[in-house]
Amino acid sequence: MEKCKRKYDDIKDLNDWDKILVNFDMINTVKEPKVNYKTSPRIKSYMDLFVWRKADDLFVDLISDIELFPHTQAARVIIDQLIRAAGSISANIAEGFGRRNRGDFAYRLGISRGETNESHNWYHKCGRLKYLSIEIVTKRKAVLEEIEKMLTSLISKVQQGN
Repeated sequence: MEKCKRKYDDIKDLNDWDKILVNFDMINTVKEPKVNYKTSPRIKSYMDLFVWRKADDLFVDLISDIELFPHTQAARVIIDQLIRAAGSISANIAEGFGRRNRGDFAYRLGISRGETNESHNWYHKCGRLKYLSIEIVTKRKAVLEEIEKMLTSLISKVQQGN
């Protein structure tokens, strides 16, 4: 076992359930890490989910990104769509978690994954229209791809009952 950094940007392998948790101090570093649910911290809130935190950070970044948009009707439409789609990623995670039913939670996570893809699409369009720099677009799309992988893994784990 080794101490893990709390900064979640350092995590590379997002398929391990224990790495999706936020409140961890130690993880098993063998090839197939297993979570010991008797000693692992419990997820008490949607805000304890690593994927929710990533989606929430993305939304905050989006709010600063839209300040760079031109003041046109087309840009306003895209801003509205981006805010709705990116905001729905973390909102659906929170709503699904609050339902306390695996099926409902997995369903809402699936919606979040769809909103992640929609946000990716809108950022792609922003790059093509030159509303945002290629650096910002590339960075946001990478975060969205990471969130999508995390959601896919979490959906699988929730459906399996782990």
